[in-house]
Amino acid sequence: MERRRLLIASPFPHFLNEYGTQLANEFEIQRANSEDVVNFLSKEWNPHLLVVDGDSPLFNACARFRSRLSIQQLGLIVVTREFTTNREERALRAGCDQMVLYPTGAEAFCLRLLALGQRVQTTSGQQFSGLTNVVAMNGSHGRPEPIVFGEIHVHPKDHLIKRGEALVTMTPLQFKLLL
Repeated sequence: MERRRLLIASPFPHFLNEYGTQLANEFEIQRANSEDVVNFLSKEWNPHLLVVDGDSPLFNACARFRSRLSIQQLGLIVVTREFTTNREERALRAGCDQMVLYPTGAEAFCLRLLALGQRVQTTSGQQFSGLTNVVAMNGSHGRPEPIVFGEIHVHPKDHLIKRGEALVTMTPLQFKLLL
């Protein structure tokens, strides 16, 4: 089986170094310290997963990263020390699959990446077996209207669920089952 390629984007060279051994056992890893390097490696190296430092200016480029690579081509995770509902909503609206609070256990983080990598296509067009993200199934046919049930609002294209003003967190598989 082809090893998944992981691109870590941060201007800080020590970002996620403590996970290095665990990640190196499962992934081919490259690092990018700017948006230009992320774009270059995305085109030339075709990573399956992109982990973005949510506490750096690269967080603001997530929507641009997603616009260049579809949800079937790239799993996109933001890692941050400053986890807020507003920040998570910004990440999800930008097309990120998940936002992870740092620090987290190395094994749990690696398992999260492996699970996300299961839905990403290989360069040959074959898909790793496993999860499918519902956003990909909705296509790009404009912005569908939210599904409203009482105080719960489901935004299928954005993979976003709100209860009142609070954001409800679900995995892609849970979201798929909900719809």
